[in-house]
Amino acid sequence: MQFQDLAESNPKSSETSGKRYPYEDTMKTAWMLTASLLALGATAQMNPEQTASTVTKSPLKRIATTGQVTTYSMVVETEFGGSPLRYTADLVETVKEAAGSTIVVSSEQKNGVVVIGGNEMPAPGEIGALTTMTVGPDGRVAALEGEMVDASVRRMANLQAFVYPSEAVGPGDKWEAKIDANGEQGTEAVEIGYEVTGVETVDGALLFKVKVEAREASGSDPAQMSGTVWIHPATGQMHKYEGEWKDVPIAGQIISGKVSLVKK
Repeated sequence: MQFQDLAESNPKSSETSGKRYPYEDTMKTAWMLTASLLALGATAQMNPEQTASTVTKSPLKRIATTGQVTTYSMVVETEFGGSPLRYTADLVETVKEAAGSTIVVSSEQKNGVVVIGGNEMPAPGEIGALTTMTVGPDGRVAALEGEMVDASVRRMANLQAFVYPSEAVGPGDKWEAKIDANGEQGTEAVEIGYEVTGVETVDGALLFKVKVEAREASGSDPAQMSGTVWIHPATGQMHKYEGEWKDVPIAGQIISGKVSLVKK
């Protein structure tokens, strides 16, 4: 089904109407907020000669290779105008620069599809606009650039930042991180807790399973995110992510929903 085929009761795309509809901004923001998670695709390593069955600790230190490309399948489920909204796409991450202790990662979306109230349509092409993120030595977002980057996107990126521990961790270990508010960028203070809950086999691979709980600690409408990241202990690469949003800021709205990513 194309945008022009939708019933008047359902939102249309600006691509066919000349107007911008809020759900388009919702999908843009949902896509962009995953950039901090995607940065895990080329970060955090262990000794490649070891395996999850023989290693109980991982230093989870960042490493990246310029030119490395990783693709993930993404699914976002939320609501728009009282109707269920499901967005699927391929997320392609490219390491543009890996110099010193920081990396620069570009992310773009391909093959996007939106389903609203049972009506399926291709996502507007502009949803795939390029976004560039610079990640600092410990995984915090140092810079975020792109056409749709605003305060809401920056808040979401901080909530999903994976801040690395200061020492090696293994099953049962926990660590915490704090991100300061930035008035100029419109972001709130964030508190994040991590726990390695165990080792699990996913798609035939033994992975570290890391529980993540993040919440804003300031502001009038604090957002929250919770989820699980599956990381390969031999390479440190993120294989899978499943998470939930609660009262998160997207396109001037406060919404809740679910998001998942799986490495292809």
